[in-house]
Amino acid sequence: MSTLPTVPIFAGQATISIQAPVEVVYDYLLDFTKHPQWVKNISKVQPLNNGPIGVGSQFKASEFTPPVSFLKMITATLHYIISTFNGTKSYSLAEITALEPNRRIAWTGRLPRGNGDFNRSEWEIVLEPQGATTQVTQCFRFSPQTERAQRMLEALGGTAGLSQACLVNLERLKYILEGEVIKTLSQSSRPTVSN
Repeated sequence: MSTLPTVPIFAGQATISIQAPVEVVYDYLLDFTKHPQWVKNISKVQPLNNGPIGVGSQFKASEFTPPVSFLKMITATLHYIISTFNGTKSYSLAEITALEPNRRIAWTGRLPRGNGDFNRSEWEIVLEPQGATTQVTQCFRFSPQTERAQRMLEALGGTAGLSQACLVNLERLKYILEGEVIKTLSQSSRPTVSN
């Protein structure tokens, strides 16, 4: 019989439809350096490997997390778990675990030891093409490694709060990608003027 405390798993998902072809959505999401554009609390993502992105590619995500009370007040966006109850700058490490072109991207996230190794996360984005529209589902699973991490996840609304935060991220993604598609279409449909 294990003497380790039983820690709950926080798992959920959010889904949104984006007016963009699946190839556009997949290519954008695969570029992890663009994640700060749609994930509110991430300020920078740096690749830790050279070469093309693939299974095993690793990234460092710099992030800022406001205090929990502020997060609850504004329904903050979380992509990786915060590292403290007080607002702080921190970073997490991510590693791609699965890639299915135009269908699925999965990765794990963790806070390194010196940065508060008290949470591990699994992320997956599933894409379903529907004509010119793509249904995007972001799934998460947090495994808090300490009581403190568990309390923090509960303070953020548990699974329901984290799912809502994912939806906020996806709404930002939709805004960006639909704007890019419109911009591309308008540029390609401009009449040619000859002198």
